[in-house]
Amino acid sequence: MNGKEGLDIGDLRVNKSYASKIRSQYIEYLNLNKCFNKNAINILKNYFDSVYELSETLFKSIIKLNRKNPDISSIAFSRLKTLSTLRFNYYPNQSKPVEISKQDGVALGCETHVDSGVFTILYQDKKGGLQVQNRNNKKWYNVPFNKNALIVNTGRALEFLSGSKFKATNHRVLWNKSKRLSVPFFFEPSYDFKMNKSFLNLKKSSSKSQIYEKFLNQSLKKFIEYQR
Repeated sequence: MNGKEGLDIGDLRVNKSYASKIRSQYIEYLNLNKCFNKNAINILKNYFDSVYELSETLFKSIIKLNRKNPDISSIAFSRLKTLSTLRFNYYPNQSKPVEISKQDGVALGCETHVDSGVFTILYQDKKGGLQVQNRNNKKWYNVPFNKNALIVNTGRALEFLSGSKFKATNHRVLWNKSKRLSVPFFFEPSYDFKMNKSFLNLKKSSSKSQIYEKFLNQSLKKFIEYQR
């Protein structure tokens, strides 16, 4: 179930000609001139570029932790091919929760889940409401609002590539009768990147590789937005 409205924006460097040539269901051209002025579009472009660069830096740090050359980041991530998405989540006044947690009976405004990509870098407004779960004691903890900070959640793709060294962050949003806004950036590999567990590990993996687009398809099946 889902109690929010959302606007998804992909890489704004993708033009109409390029999108028509790429055989990916997730890469498309958006003509934002129909709904935003030039100043707003430039703000979106600059933010996308900045948060993408931040995500790359974090990913390269993880590669270095695994004693590999950080330049291999370019194998997994390529502008124009990336499935990275900037999303604006709007939670309107909700008359009732979308879900009651089976674990602790708490009313939720967004279901318990993990994200699909490598990182999710999130800004949330003063209303807060985001909770993350400690995987050891299973307790939930509030993530407070901080105007000078962004929240970083790890996703399923990083868990896969790291051989489960980095677990995907289980999180949820509490039910709040008042309006709420969050702006997550989903850092996702190129659609044709061959996912393999040996990418971040020194030991070679015997498992077969899978392109990220198919990995993402399987991951998104649990979300109601993708069941329509």
